[in-house]
Amino acid sequence: MTDLETQLRSALNDLAEEVRPAPLLARLDQEHDRSVRRHRLTVAAVAAAVVTVLTAGSLVVLRIDRPSIVEPVQRPPKIFRLSDQTSASPGRVDLAVSLASVREAEDKPAYLHPATGTAAVRLPGSDVVSWSWTQHLSADGTRYVRQENSYSDPLLEIVDLRTGRSDDLGGAKGYCPELSPDNGRVAYYSNGAVRVLDVQSRSSRPLRRVTVGVEFPCGGWLAWSPDGDLLAIGLQTGTVLVDRGGQVVLRLPGMTVTNGSMSWSPDGRLILLYERATGSYVVMPADGGPPRALDRPQAAIEPMGWVGQRIGWLSGPPGEQSVVTTDQEGTQPRTWMRFDVGDRPVESVQWSRDLAGYGRG
Repeated sequence: MTDLETQLRSALNDLAEEVRPAPLLARLDQEHDRSVRRHRLTVAAVAAAVVTVLTAGSLVVLRIDRPSIVEPVQRPPKIFRLSDQTSASPGRVDLAVSLASVREAEDKPAYLHPATGTAAVRLPGSDVVSWSWTQHLSADGTRYVRQENSYSDPLLEIVDLRTGRSDDLGGAKGYCPELSPDNGRVAYYSNGAVRVLDVQSRSSRPLRRVTVGVEFPCGGWLAWSPDGDLLAIGLQTGTVLVDRGGQVVLRLPGMTVTNGSMSWSPDGRLILLYERATGSYVVMPADGGPPRALDRPQAAIEPMGWVGQRIGWLSGPPGEQSVVTTDQEGTQPRTWMRFDVGDRPVESVQWSRDLAGYGRG
């Protein structure tokens, strides 16, 4: 007998004892029959309530015991619109959109949507990074990380969006910087290694020696897990997951993450990956379980990240682009947000934890 059955039997026995009728006089037999019927209905109703409460309690226990995802606490704007404003200090941001370059050697403008709900503003360049090669929003939406568009002088920078202050990280240089979820470390490629730099002390160390080409899309190469304990590192042969000491905990040959750290589910249990050989996308358990294929929704370009337990896809041709969400099989598409940015293509979209959701376990 299960614990639930034992609790239910005990509760019913107690109720039965409490509602047992006392002996009545013969002249009250008719009233007695009516009373018994009422008592039986009461016992049945209370028993049903007990079953409901105990069952609900057991479900709550199961939910608490199992790692889960807390759904997003806020929604994006229905339409992402640009404004004429430029600001290095828009405050905490929930969405960052990078537009593609129209001509060679042209900057990729970044537009940030403040969490206050006002129209998106353009983030200006700085003395450190005038044109960005790669850029991304921090997990909490308070910082923006970018790399100068220069092969020989790839300067790195963190912009505090609350104050507009630019941090050049002590003159650090490298490729494809990725800020840790706690904003304390930056991982980047430099001189044949992935290095990790401490933002406060400015000290850096090689985490792992790697061999990669210079010309590669940064979105598919470095990705922190939500707790910051693991880092996905892209290689020419695929991806490896390493711990804080640089030791490999999982190898993913022929695969790359789809959009930096946003590729991890909020609870850190799943990763969005691109399979080079097949040109398809999969959801992969971070513990090395079998990957699950993702059906590509109609007009979808690529998965950008997670919206609670669903997946957000950049979708549509330039001028008609949007983000749609699907379940973890790539089905049941729903429009999440549309872009009103003219005919210029949206290259990348990032959103903060407030829109992605949180892990709980």
